Amino acid sequence: QVGPMVTLPAGPGGMPLSWNPAPGPVAEPAAPSELATGVAVCKLLALPREVFVDSLPKLLSGAASLASLASTSQQLVEELRDSEGRLRVGSLAVCRASAVEEGLAKIKIGALEELRVDLTCPGSQTLTRLEIERAVRHVADALPHARSLTVLALKLPSFDSSLDRLRLSSDVWEALTRGLASLAQYGRLRTLELSTVAIKESQATRAVKVPEGCCRRLRRAASSPEEGSGATAAASTAAGGVESSLTFLQALGSLDSLEELSLVQNELFTSTAQLFPPVLMGLARLKRVDLTRNYLSKQAMQALRDALPKGVELRGEGQQTFFFY
Repeated sequence: QVGPMVTLPAGPGGMPLSWNPAPGPVAEPAAPSELATGVAVCKLLALPREVFVDSLPKLLSGAASLASLASTSQQLVEELRDSEGRLRVGSLAVCRASAVEEGLAKIKIGALEELRVDLTCPGSQTLTRLEIERAVRHVADALPHARSLTVLALKLPSFDSSLDRLRLSSDVWEALTRGLASLAQYGRLRTLELSTVAIKESQATRAVKVPEGCCRRLRRAASSPEEGSGATAAASTAAGGVESSLTFLQALGSLDSLEELSLVQNELFTSTAQLFPPVLMGLARLKRVDLTRNYLSKQAMQALRDALPKGVELRGEGQQTFFFY
């Protein structure tokens, strides 16, 4: 519970207590929600110090936690929001398509370190293809400004509300490709997860127009993601100017800070997988690749394993989906 009141699990006779460090009554009945909070806090404090110190900042950097903190005092509001009133959050997890646009509009994208969008959460409503694509486009449009982003996870439904197999339209796919390519200039993305995002060979190799130099890493981005002359130059470049073109595979290859790549259930066939080795070999920091639940033969998986640098873990062998037309 945020504030001076500290809730204890139980007092004499099993009665839950609340303790206030300020002068005044030292004991009063606690509400059930306060009791649950006290128990959770006690469990958290029981963790080893190194685990506690590592985990607590991550828990408190979420959008919900920071929004709660910002509502406790005017000073915190001023510290946690930028000059335009957007909340500075380190992580954002969204499971409703309608909340993607709202969430991204109310936070400072440049301060975001983790972005997770899962439109398959239990209990989520069935979405139309247009609703899904609108959410993906909002994510794609935010990526060029995500100079601090280290984790990007996007999971889409397999089917839309009409029970049609979900396929992103060409313009949404191109927007996603441009968004991924733009992250290369900051050199900070370590984890990329794309799940149930159909990647056909024609999509992986389609040339997409991007602003000239959007994949060139800024000199100061890796060490300092704050806004400055380099970031300003990147933003102006992305806003207009000379254009070049690249493919989805080339966009992946430009993310040389990548350590984990997960492409689960993306309808990858052997012909598409054969295009990946040159891309993956150029990612010097890569540690793990997950290709579970695609349509890859044992020979294709072995070829990928042989092409990967030594020490890179390949997941998905024996966990492929076999589909016959």
